[in-house]
Amino acid sequence: MTKLLATREQVEALAFARDLIARFHRSGDIGSPFEAAESRAFIRNWLRIGMLTTRTRMELIEFALAGFDDAQTILADVILDARSKGERLPPEIESYEMKVIAGELRRPPHQGGPDKRNEFTRNVLIAMVVAAVAERFKLKPTGSSARRRSACSIVAEALSAINMRLGSKAVESIWKVHGPKIPPRWFSAMGPLP
Repeated sequence: MTKLLATREQVEALAFARDLIARFHRSGDIGSPFEAAESRAFIRNWLRIGMLTTRTRMELIEFALAGFDDAQTILADVILDARSKGERLPPEIESYEMKVIAGELRRPPHQGGPDKRNEFTRNVLIAMVVAAVAERFKLKPTGSSARRRSACSIVAEALSAINMRLGSKAVESIWKVHGPKIPPRWFSAMGPLP
């Protein structure tokens, strides 16, 4: 493998990526969004939005009946809260409660490999940093040349700022999944960071 010479621009890009990663790392409510606990909390909070309408409550119930433990946990919290306050539940949740009592819940489906919910926020944030580095330093997200590194390789190195070890191929894989969903010039649109 050919070692690329670091240019001033690449040194600045690395420092920028490290700073952005460190800022994201400190932004979580219960920990770093790069860690599983914060990612799972994000997923559960997102699913809680499903309690707002009848249609989304029914979808959340379908997830729970299919064995998804995050949906089961949210519905259990809603039922417990309502019952402790003496409030009436919406009919679809009462029906779900009867199925729980009857023992009709399934176990979560087992999938091989790591639980993707544990890495969701980590992966989205990594893709966002790749997009920001590519935009700010006019780098390609993937694919290095003899003179320029890719934004993915810079971000892979920058993750050491939070003691995370991912190779550039792993960051490229994350970029391929989440990068296309990131709005163009998202970083510029944010304005100055605090």
